[in-house]
Amino acid sequence: MCPQRKGGNAYDMIIQKKLIDFFERTEMSKYEFSKRSGIPASTLRSILKNPDYNIGENNIFKIITGMGIEPPELFIEEG
Repeated sequence: MCPQRKGGNAYDMIIQKKLIDFFERTEMSKYEFSKRSGIPASTLRSILKNPDYNIGENNIFKIITGMGIEPPELFIEEG
């Protein structure tokens, strides 16, 4: 079980960075990603713009779906 989180944390910042990198690499529109993942466009915008946004577990799974990756890949730092 995930510990209770308040505000953005290191995981949220990793996810935010991965999303930004994903959009730069794929040139996918935020609208297309929203439809593909099931995340409302307003939530996606908040995740991308607000470093303190607390990304809930449901949205993490939607992000994974939208990116077409396996869960561990979201948390592996690329170097």
